[in-house]
Amino acid sequence: MAIDDKRIGDALARAMDKSLETLAFVEAIPLNEDTPPLPDELVPAPRTTTNWAKTPIINPFKGEIFLLLPPELSEMLTEMMFGMLDEGELDQSLVMDAIAELSNVLAGRFVDELLEGDAVFELGLPERGSVSSDAEVPLPDTHMHKLDYAVEGYTLTVVLAGVDF
Repeated sequence: MAIDDKRIGDALARAMDKSLETLAFVEAIPLNEDTPPLPDELVPAPRTTTNWAKTPIINPFKGEIFLLLPPELSEMLTEMMFGMLDEGELDQSLVMDAIAELSNVLAGRFVDELLEGDAVFELGLPERGSVSSDAEVPLPDTHMHKLDYAVEGYTLTVVLAGVDF
């Protein structure tokens, strides 16, 4: 089931906006050729370490959604998602669970946006990890769509991969 690239990109962008707004109350600014130059304080710093999470899309088509983000943004989003945390509550396990949940919500919203709320779908269990560079993220060798966002001064990358995309 091949799907038009523009339709995929639009659905992914809407899903990302809704997911971040709902879970963490932050705005994601798309970084693409149509984006006007950002003010200096909004230009994201390059990642030196990458946290990643992926959620498989099983039905009605096959693919995976990946999130790639720096640890600092992972921690910031976790704090925003969970609200006020006591000192010492923000451990690596909680941070990784939070980005896995974000990838899961993003995958569900993406499929819902793509199918315009008119289908039953199935997602797999999210996976997550941390690597020293984006090149080490376990991306598949299939067709991919990649969107970069500026979020709170950091770069968050969304990758959609799969034979149907």
